[in-house]
Amino acid sequence: MVIISLYLKIEILTMKYYLNKIGEGWKYIPKEEWDKKTDYERLYNRIQRREKKIKSDFEKLKKLKLELKEWKKERTIKYNELIKYHKDISPTISITFSKKRKRRVTDGSTKYNSVNIFETNGNQSWSITMRIKGVLKNIYIGTTKNIGIRLDELEGNEKWREGVYKDLLPRKNKDHEKMIKDRIKELVTPNIIKELVENRDRYGNVDEFINRKGIKGMEYLKEAVYPEDSGF
Repeated sequence: MVIISLYLKIEILTMKYYLNKIGEGWKYIPKEEWDKKTDYERLYNRIQRREKKIKSDFEKLKKLKLELKEWKKERTIKYNELIKYHKDISPTISITFSKKRKRRVTDGSTKYNSVNIFETNGNQSWSITMRIKGVLKNIYIGTTKNIGIRLDELEGNEKWREGVYKDLLPRKNKDHEKMIKDRIKELVTPNIIKELVENRDRYGNVDEFINRKGIKGMEYLKEAVYPEDSGF
């Protein structure tokens, strides 16, 4: 570094690291110092290029951020245009199973029922419970027996043959209950949404469906017809 100090001037005070020539250029520099000079200039040039790239990328980044900001504004506008429609035709649907026992009074006492009262197995009925536009709506489907028959028909099991669903015991077996519940929801959900879409297109809202009385849930318990199948 003693030799470098004789021939080179490094502008450290101003934080400019460019090497200035002194005298007759670099011809008096020994090879060892020349190699150091070459390595230094190579590093110096890399730093210069990287600083230029960072500056250029920073300008691009500012432009991209502004563009992204505009996109987000547009997204919000389009989302708000769609959210009303989305809320109308995307209800929360669940299937409920009623298995509450009921008390029944007989006409007279018997040897095994001296108090003249006994509990039944309940009606074991299934319903669709749905929330749409803040309104809770319940739609009765049918009893376990009738639903089992319908599901077996959809599976291709004839009434007079041994079925799958009609032999299940959801009142006693949780797995059976879940099996029926999942299959019902799988079938009724697309059919309900399809009707909501039709109502929305026809009336501009789904109020007619919400206010309608006596909807038969069993009518939704069928294979769904999707737009690609129906030619829509």
